[in-house]
Amino acid sequence: MADSQEKELRGDTMNILVVYDGTLNAKKALHYGLKKLQEAGAGGELTVLQVFDPRLFIDYDAGPQAEEMARKEASQSLSEARQIVSEQTAGIAVRFLSDEGDVVQKVSKYVEVEHPGLVLAPPRYRELARSLTCPLTLVPGTILVPMDNTGSPAASADRIVYEAASTGSKVLLLGVVPVHLYSREEKKRSGAGKKGNNRCHKEVEKNAFRKRDRCLRNRALRVSR
Repeated sequence: MADSQEKELRGDTMNILVVYDGTLNAKKALHYGLKKLQEAGAGGELTVLQVFDPRLFIDYDAGPQAEEMARKEASQSLSEARQIVSEQTAGIAVRFLSDEGDVVQKVSKYVEVEHPGLVLAPPRYRELARSLTCPLTLVPGTILVPMDNTGSPAASADRIVYEAASTGSKVLLLGVVPVHLYSREEKKRSGAGKKGNNRCHKEVEKNAFRKRDRCLRNRALRVSR
């Protein structure tokens, strides 16, 4: 990752691009992007990019009315995005852009020119990962957490649970033990390592469920008020 991208992700000058198509996942990505900028508290900008692809209507006997209706729906969804921003932002610079063509190509071109530090997109645009020169986060996605017996994953449990709750993502805990030809002593150490991994795995899982339940209870209390 380039130094400029690392600085943006740390919050020095965070600039985020949200690929917006009006779906529930796109709205989750927008909420998440706004929350990250609010947390950064050091300027930055969020860009909401909506790309309408008229080619979707070429191979169908839909007629011009179908495309016209789709354009109206796209315009309405962008208005909904503006409403979300107006309700959630305070002192955050937000731009709304509309374009036409292939979504992957248009987003990739934008990244080449504007150099955002992070792109947020619904999972349907996972193909972007092949062409972007900056980090891409799919919302919701899967957070992969490598596990070992050092306890470091447990120390990051709060952040892992927070990110999963904010994006509606799944968490995958992956314990890995190197495999090769072991001597007797190495087998003993390997067995101890596996046991340590299992203990750490259970500890992180238990803490994650506890924190998740706490988040849900707090959310329920806010709603009831």
